[in-house]
Amino acid sequence: MPKTKIHWLSSLIRFHLYAFLVLIPIVFWLDFQTVFTAPKLLILRTFSLTALSCILLKSYLENQVTLKLPKAKLWLGLWLLSMVASSILTLNQITSLFGQYGRFTGLFTMVNFLLIPIFTINYFDKAELPKLLRISCFTAFLVALYGIGQYYDFWGLWQANFNWSDSPQNRVFATVGHANHLGAYLAAHLVMFCCFFTIPKKQFPTILLRTAYAFVLTFTIILTASRGAIFALLIGIFTVFAVAIASRPKQNKPKKIRIIAASIFAVLIAVCSIFAFHDALGELALFTRTEQTVETANKGIIPDRLSFLYSAWAMFLDHPIVGTGLGTFRDAYSAYRRSDYVIDGPGNAQYITVPEAAHNEYANILATQGLLGILAYLFLIGTAIRIILKAIYVESPEQRRLLLALLGGLTVYLAQTLFNFGEIVNLSLFYFLLGAIYLYAPLHTSTYKFKGIIKYLSTFIVLVLICFAARYLVLDLAKAEYYLKQAKYNLSLQDHDGADRALRAAIDAYPYEYQLHQSYGDFLLATPFLNQSATVRDNDLKKAVQLYQEAIDLNSNYPSTYHNMGLGYLYLYRATKNPTYLDLSKQAYQHSIEKSPNNPRYLYEFARKLHSDWDDKAGAVDLLRKAIAIAPNYQEPQDYLNFLFKNHPELRNPLN
Repeated sequence: MPKTKIHWLSSLIRFHLYAFLVLIPIVFWLDFQTVFTAPKLLILRTFSLTALSCILLKSYLENQVTLKLPKAKLWLGLWLLSMVASSILTLNQITSLFGQYGRFTGLFTMVNFLLIPIFTINYFDKAELPKLLRISCFTAFLVALYGIGQYYDFWGLWQANFNWSDSPQNRVFATVGHANHLGAYLAAHLVMFCCFFTIPKKQFPTILLRTAYAFVLTFTIILTASRGAIFALLIGIFTVFAVAIASRPKQNKPKKIRIIAASIFAVLIAVCSIFAFHDALGELALFTRTEQTVETANKGIIPDRLSFLYSAWAMFLDHPIVGTGLGTFRDAYSAYRRSDYVIDGPGNAQYITVPEAAHNEYANILATQGLLGILAYLFLIGTAIRIILKAIYVESPEQRRLLLALLGGLTVYLAQTLFNFGEIVNLSLFYFLLGAIYLYAPLHTSTYKFKGIIKYLSTFIVLVLICFAARYLVLDLAKAEYYLKQAKYNLSLQDHDGADRALRAAIDAYPYEYQLHQSYGDFLLATPFLNQSATVRDNDLKKAVQLYQEAIDLNSNYPSTYHNMGLGYLYLYRATKNPTYLDLSKQAYQHSIEKSPNNPRYLYEFARKLHSDWDDKAGAVDLLRKAIAIAPNYQEPQDYLNFLFKNHPELRNPLN
């Protein structure tokens, strides 16, 4: 069939990228448990699958596959190889394949990201990049406007349950879901906008619009209170300004510099306007967070992100080649937790908090993908920067501005991830920028013809894989997210039967996620305190410990699962007096200590149970002393130890 007859397929594939740039930052759904992450992930996966389906149909009709690959194809391949290798030699293959719950950046998701530059290279050219960039910048403007409306509570935008622990009046998160990630996304687009959009002859209206755009994005970035985003913004501006000066054509020296300088001046006007007109500048979270950081440092508490870096380095030393496994930082963390991880303030949140990733993308890759991963990643980025620096001397003025914009956006991402990690929105932007940059290097085109049985067989296999992915990676996850949110809603209404049904439905939809099993177990563990018959109570407890065991079978790296299972067995023993349950409880508590040897909480909890249920006072004292040695300021173990010494003075010195 002539190619002209199926031109609509190419247009449909290209439409995916346009829609992708708009929907990924904007979409969220309140009926999902992870309100922001899962909808964006599902859009990413759906677009990948539908685009691949269109490519499959196009190839079937043309009897051939044409593939263009960039100059950096070696590093793209090595990056994919590092992810595959770390997913095979991992401490948990389920996490490495599907990603940890709530973040989902496992191998299946990362392959979707890798498809973005491939789609860009194969279905776009340099002439179309300005349109893509304008769409992306306009989307960022809409997101920033929503963030300002959220901050000032226009129309009650933020009053729904967003599943976020902070108020947008403290730190704006808009449609992105986290203030740090929103700040990074807006900062990248602000730099790109300043580089790319020129000032025509009728300057005043354009300057006014440019200043308005800069004001809205800068204002929203400040409202996110993301210091990493502000740092990345400054680095991005400095980088493009330096490269613009170094690469300016001799015959037209001042023009490009004037354009960028005018853009930066617009940003400065926006910043000054915010500082001049905001009534309570000192109360902005950007400043209060900084004051809190200084106060915390004066107390001798190191920043939590620095502690995470030390933990990541320890993971790398133990797994230097391919790391602990793609996406497994949270799985591995408990075994590498440091006693200097302290959250300043009341309570002991640090003992139950497990970070989802090192707050440094490079350290995170080093820990989870080892040397193979970090080298591939750095070469991938280095090749992109080299392409820009080489092309900027030979392209037209408009293309040079576009190259500066791409460099600025990439620089902001790279600088911001020194203090954070990639997530769906900013990873999508990062891989789009890579694809756009690779268009400026020579592309290698390969054509693979296939007919007859090979054509039908290969088409059938790919179609089956697409259908399989649509079922298990899109529909099932969407169902689990919906039912988990329904369970939470039913619990808020005290509808325990409805919550029970929803939790069971979530597990049925997505049975390979350990956290769903643990959440259902936690729910059942709380029900014995309701008005229940002895039979129903015991059955719920048995089901709870079974669910904890299922969670452990899926992911055995979390001390909380063992701790809760030990508590479930202990409740069963108290209800039935069956000594088998007491032995199983002790084993589970012991495992909780082994899984997180540097966490005093589990030592303290086991010590209490040793005293109350095993009457092992000496063992309790030993565990309490270990907990205090790890965290001298942890008051609960000290209070319990004083209680034991008061009632049993002989325990102070067991040698006497």
